[in-house]
Amino acid sequence: EPRATSLGYILERLWYRLVWSSIDYATTRQFYVNYKCVLTSGLALSFLYYVIPAAFALGALAIAIFVFALYRLFHAESPALSLVGAVVGIGGGVILAALVLLVGSQNNAIQNLAIWASFFAPSLFFGWLAYQHSKVGMARPLALSGLVGGLGGLVNIIVTLIGGGSWEKPNNPALSPVIMGSYYIGMLLTMVWMVWSSIVLLRRKA
Repeated sequence: EPRATSLGYILERLWYRLVWSSIDYATTRQFYVNYKCVLTSGLALSFLYYVIPAAFALGALAIAIFVFALYRLFHAESPALSLVGAVVGIGGGVILAALVLLVGSQNNAIQNLAIWASFFAPSLFFGWLAYQHSKVGMARPLALSGLVGGLGGLVNIIVTLIGGGSWEKPNNPALSPVIMGSYYIGMLLTMVWMVWSSIVLLRRKA
């Protein structure tokens, strides 16, 4: 069978073997059903960051479940790219949560990379997939919002790293307008994409 020999299929099966091999089908199915109870709380927990720093870590983990739901939605259309988006997004969320809980919030290259991986990268990957595969039920404006928001986040992390890893105090002050501009554009469009995508996912049958 051609699909069984494709790189995307091999990577997908490896992912399931590594992550889900100890979980039976019923448990996995129930997890997928119950993600609907968790994914919307990720955004709310993230917004509580300035009041309760630990909530940001919990929000990052909840958003990782949101990314997993997107992977399930798109993996039949593009196994390889959806898998890459899931690995980057979920991995970034887990790393970000661990960093926030262990060392607190720090404006440095490692945490900013984790924020990009967990927040902006999924909108870039899955926004592109939604644009390419409209039949999954996501409108083109939604796809473009995620895609452009992800690109804004990509520009932001690249320029931030060029500036030393801190978006607040780059080593070259001339980079500040690009860092802040790309951040706010990327953040706004990515938030629109996340809320809109959450509504789409919540309306779908498990």
